[in-house]
Amino acid sequence: MTKILLDTNIILDMALGRQPFFEKALKLVLLASEQNVPLFVTATTITDIYYIIRKSKGREAARGFVVQLLDIVQVAGVDRKVIEKALALQDLKDFEDAIQASTAILHEINVLVTRNSDDFVGAPLQIFSPEEAISFLQTSA
Repeated sequence: MTKILLDTNIILDMALGRQPFFEKALKLVLLASEQNVPLFVTATTITDIYYIIRKSKGREAARGFVVQLLDIVQVAGVDRKVIEKALALQDLKDFEDAIQASTAILHEINVLVTRNSDDFVGAPLQIFSPEEAISFLQTSA
């Protein structure tokens, strides 16, 4: 079964209505929902997006978005095993990206969707752009 981890940038595209990325992010989430494909974010994504939305739109907007987000995604925990795995993923230059990848690996999530696929070169999972993920879901339906 396909399970998808959404990178923080995909969630922020939706939360902040970032153009021209918003529509693809929303289409991906809706398509996955229609097909009952489980969507995940990391616990660190939740804290990151809350902080960023709070700074730009205020506390209530941040809280409201997180509440809505929890209706459509599952939260994959970040614990010592994830951090140790991230430290071992030496091909990934950015530690935050290594956390995302190691979370996916340890939670048996086989697809990671990001707009920064170059940041995940060497990660032992399928890395898709939103467009690639949409096409993948459309062909696997």
